[in-house]
Amino acid sequence: MEERGAEGTVLIADDNPENLSLAGDILRMKGYRIRVALDGKAALRSIKAEPPDLVLLDVHMPEMDGYQVCREIKEDPILMDTPIIFLSGMHEVFNKLQAFKYGAVDYIVKPFNPQELIARVATQIELNNSKKKIKEYSLRLEEALGEIQLTSQRLLETEKKAAISALGSGLAHELNNPLNYIVLGAEALSRNFKELLGMLEEAQESLIKELLKNPSFKSIVEEIPALLNGLNIGAERSARILKSLESLSKSTKEEKEEVGLAAIIERAISLIPEPIREKVKLVKIFLLRPGIRCYPEKLTRLFHNLLDNAFYAAQESEDPRVQIQMELLKEKNGSWISVTISDSGPGIPPALHSQIFNPFFTTKEVGHGAGLGLPIALQIATEHNGSLELINSSEQGTGFRILLPVGSQGL
Repeated sequence: MEERGAEGTVLIADDNPENLSLAGDILRMKGYRIRVALDGKAALRSIKAEPPDLVLLDVHMPEMDGYQVCREIKEDPILMDTPIIFLSGMHEVFNKLQAFKYGAVDYIVKPFNPQELIARVATQIELNNSKKKIKEYSLRLEEALGEIQLTSQRLLETEKKAAISALGSGLAHELNNPLNYIVLGAEALSRNFKELLGMLEEAQESLIKELLKNPSFKSIVEEIPALLNGLNIGAERSARILKSLESLSKSTKEEKEEVGLAAIIERAISLIPEPIREKVKLVKIFLLRPGIRCYPEKLTRLFHNLLDNAFYAAQESEDPRVQIQMELLKEKNGSWISVTISDSGPGIPPALHSQIFNPFFTTKEVGHGAGLGLPIALQIATEHNGSLELINSSEQGTGFRILLPVGSQGL
C-alpha cells in the first residue's frame, strides 16, 4: 500500500484521458494524491482495494456508468461513507437529481472552473474527515460511558455487599443470645413436660381418669409435643440462617490446603440428606481429578449450596436428575478447572436471573430457603480467585458453572 498524501486521496473515474489529466493535474498541484480509472468497473475495483478520501465520477463510462458505481459504493457498509462528486458534461436537472438520488454529495458540470473544483473537493474531504473524527469521538464516548456504568455498578454492588455484611454481622450478634434462650427454653420445657407426665402417671388412678375426662386437658397434652417440635425446628432453622449470615459477613480463619477437588465434591454430595439423594439420579462426569490449593471447608460449602439447590429443583421434574461435570478449560486468560452442576428442574424465569445472587432472594417455597446459598457460594468462589455464573436456565433445567484457577501445584 502506497503512502497517503498529506491532503488525502482522490480517485478520478473518466473514460476521457484528457479530462483525467486535467482534473488530476489541478488537484495534484494542491497536494492531493491522485488515482485514475478509465471505466466504472476499474474504478469500483480500485475503490474496494483501497478506499480513497473522495471519488470524482463521470456519468457515461464503459463497462459500468457512474450511477451504478455510486449505487454500489453506497450499498457497501465499508465504503458507504465515501463522498462522491459527479464531474460530468451533462447539465440537465434530471441528471443532477439522479446523482443525488444515488448518494452523491455534489455535482460539477464540465467544463469546470479549476478554483471551483479545488474548493468543492476540499470542502467534501474536510467534511468527511470531520465525520470520521465525530464517529471516532462517539465510539470513545460510548466506551467511556460503558466503563462509567460498569464502575458505578461495581461500586453499587460493593456498597450493597458491605451494607449486607454489616447487617448480617449485627443481626447475628444481636439475635444469637435470644435464640439461645429459645433453644434452651424449648429443651427445658420438653424435659419438664415429660416429668409432668411421669408424675401424673404416678398419681392416683382416679385423678388421672378425671383429668382425661376433661377434653381441654387431653387436647393440651396432645398439642404440647407438636408445639415443642415446631419450636425446635424454627429455632434450628433460625440458627442456620444466622450461621449463613455470619459466613456472608466475615471470613473464617481456615488455612489453605492442597486437596483433591473430587473428594470435596463427594463430601458435599454426602451432606445432601439420603432420602433426597435416593429420589434423584446423580450423574458424575469427571474428565480430570485435579488437586487444588483451597479452603476445604469453604469449598465444600460452595458445592453443597449448589447441589442442595439442584437436588431440590430436580425433584419437581418427571425424571429427577442432577449432573456434575468437571473438565479443564484453556482460555486467553489462563487455564481453569470448570465444574458444571445442572439439574432437570423447572428452571429460573429469565426475569429473575439478575436477582439470584442477591442475599435473601429465593425462588423456593417459604420455609425451604433463606436466599443465602448462592450469595455465599459466589463469595467463596471469589475468595478462591474464581467465578460462579448461571450458564443456562429453561424449562429443561438450570446449570451453574464454577471456574477455579489452575495453580502451579494444581494438575
